[in-house]
Amino acid sequence: AMFQNYAKIAFRNLFKQRGYAFINIAGLAVGIVSCILIFLYIADELRFDRQFSASDRTYRLIDYIKSDGEPYAAVPPKWGKMAAQQFPEIANMVRIRKMDLFTPLITHGEKRFYEDSIWFVDSTFFAVFDFEVAAGDRQSPLQAPNSIVLSESAARKYFGEQEAVGKSLTYNQQEQLLVTAVVKVPKNTHLQFSMVRRFPPEPSGWWVRTYLLLKENTAPAPLAAKIGMYLQENYREDDAVSFQFSPKLQPVTDIHLHSNAQWELGPNGNIAALYLLGAIAILILLVACINFMNLATARAIHRGREVGMRKVLGAHRRQLAAQFLGESILMAIFAFILALGLLEFLLPYFEAFTNKHISDLYRSYVFSTGGIFSIILFVGLLSGSYPALFLSSFKPINILKGAAGSRSPRLRKALVVSQFAISMILLIGTGVIFDQLEYVKNKRLGFNKDKLLVITSRDREVNTSYESIKASLLQHSDIVNISFSQAVPGRRVTSFRYTMPGNEPLEFGMTAFATDHDFIKTMGIEMKAGRDFSADFGTDHEAFILNQAAVAALGWENPVGREIGVTYFNKMGRVVGVVEDFHFNSLHQSVDPAVIQVMPPGFFSKIIVRVRGENLTGAINFLERKWNEFAPDYPFDFYFVDQDLENLYRGDEALGEIFAGFAILAITIACLGLFGLAAFAAEQRTREIGVRKVLGASVMNVFTLLSKEFVKLTLLANLIAWPLAWLVMNTWLQEFAYRTDISGWIFLLSGITVLAIALCTVSYQAIRAALINPVESLRHE
Repeated sequence: AMFQNYAKIAFRNLFKQRGYAFINIAGLAVGIVSCILIFLYIADELRFDRQFSASDRTYRLIDYIKSDGEPYAAVPPKWGKMAAQQFPEIANMVRIRKMDLFTPLITHGEKRFYEDSIWFVDSTFFAVFDFEVAAGDRQSPLQAPNSIVLSESAARKYFGEQEAVGKSLTYNQQEQLLVTAVVKVPKNTHLQFSMVRRFPPEPSGWWVRTYLLLKENTAPAPLAAKIGMYLQENYREDDAVSFQFSPKLQPVTDIHLHSNAQWELGPNGNIAALYLLGAIAILILLVACINFMNLATARAIHRGREVGMRKVLGAHRRQLAAQFLGESILMAIFAFILALGLLEFLLPYFEAFTNKHISDLYRSYVFSTGGIFSIILFVGLLSGSYPALFLSSFKPINILKGAAGSRSPRLRKALVVSQFAISMILLIGTGVIFDQLEYVKNKRLGFNKDKLLVITSRDREVNTSYESIKASLLQHSDIVNISFSQAVPGRRVTSFRYTMPGNEPLEFGMTAFATDHDFIKTMGIEMKAGRDFSADFGTDHEAFILNQAAVAALGWENPVGREIGVTYFNKMGRVVGVVEDFHFNSLHQSVDPAVIQVMPPGFFSKIIVRVRGENLTGAINFLERKWNEFAPDYPFDFYFVDQDLENLYRGDEALGEIFAGFAILAITIACLGLFGLAAFAAEQRTREIGVRKVLGASVMNVFTLLSKEFVKLTLLANLIAWPLAWLVMNTWLQEFAYRTDISGWIFLLSGITVLAIALCTVSYQAIRAALINPVESLRHE
């Protein structure tokens, strides 16, 4: 009966104060939605690579190179095999070689595509990583040497809705590969492939990613130390290389969030970004709960008589606290129901925006009884605890004196300041992120990225006759320069090992651009010393051009004419020039030492074309027509370098958009609360406003009276938010090797924006109060 009575009172109060209830419920609902979406995103990031049955025993073998002390995700191909044969603790081993530089052409009938996500793997691949098989061989799909396994998206791409298993694909117009299975590749694994095929019997030369499946209860660290000692004694190939033989075993479940090694299979996540998002989720929910506390304590005076009467009639403080907590939990239930409706609507958009599949997590986490109960209880207790304690503490004698609620204004002000400070931090964060992205897009990169397009060229005949093809293409008036190259800024670039002659030859790795004579001219890179390559010099196939970072790393005063060698080709040559540093990676990284060298056509895989902007479409149509003459069996596949470079910052852009979205939500929730508080303030001062108007106060005077307090609070929120926002965003900017300074105008603009929004919110209630006829205001007197 007691609980029934509590519920009845709670419902009556909600119904009686519908406007107040709506503001509270809407604010809490938006807070819950934001929090759930962010935590679903975080939960999905944390479950990366955990779907494999033996993921807790699977490790990647990585090594640290002496010259730079950085971890390398790829190691020589024999390491994994030697370790697996020597140590019984290793239950299984698989190696992966990704076709980073020479993208193969896959054809089926009329369909021809370059596949940059086709991997060479050992036949044990699906024994270590048990992907769900959608069709075909479930036991050993890679048993036969000519077998190939497709992802579901690759199967649709080549075979449409037809059955793919049993059909064949042609690899580089030479090999026929038989599709033995189609597997489901979930989004939450770092193993994002379109196809996998068998290694040749003994993979050599190219380094591979190596994964070891350990037997139960094997400690990885001691095993890694034993592997290092064994390789030191027994690995003899590449003995010119300064290997450290200090391999580590990296848990496969750590790769996505905790690894940023050289030669990763693809871009990984960022644990720091997750901490930031988690903090935003908690802050948004906090803003919503602060609203509740604010409005509940503001309206305390209306509940004062009720509390006083019930205390006089013998109600204990504990019973009153339970009553008010019950009301806040009831509001949390309504808010949760509203939040579920919003979530059902927003989830598809959120999944599309984040490129994640999280509806399964949503159903299992939120709809579990524990999930629902814990969310409602947490929100209800967090938002209702202070009002319950505050309201139940009223003393009947104070209520009779009209002193109830006198302690709450200071707290209410602190809560309003907190809300707006949080909103402002998010707004400043958004400004800083987009300012950095603008800086990244406009920074001089050391080459001219505009009107530069790249054609994928895998036709050996085209690459061999590159000089005559360049002459043919340059006949078009809109084509300025052409270069055949193996690498282009923005995409994966290879590195070679170099040596300097001397008594003690020094080995060092440097990024290598294998190109023809026209690379520097086509890219628009500036020479700083010496000369560019020229076909007039017959010896330029043994010449090198260094960037400034390479000269600095080698410690040379006058590099032109100095001798260096490439260990890969076992040949020496001379430095003929130095170019300014140009950015071939994202601006998250500083410019590495790099070498540009003229290479034989077998190394080329891309044609870089500089076009005039006047008739872009005409130039592209001409290139396509010519390409179909030169290489009718290969697709005309091209992209623009500037667009490709923008893709490097897609993760940062997404973070900026998330910040912006949640900043708007935080301000919306804060304004809902402010709207309620302004209404309450206007109601409290009805008589005062009436008297002032009778004494000649204008609408503007009354507006100023009611707005002044909220303007002060917003300005105080600025003082708190600015240093905190600077601290957080300065930390984020440290992730970029090249970054903008944090502009003062971002802080100023955020402050003005929040102040303007707060004023607009308050102004409705203030003007409404100011326009009431004083007769109406004073009638009940």
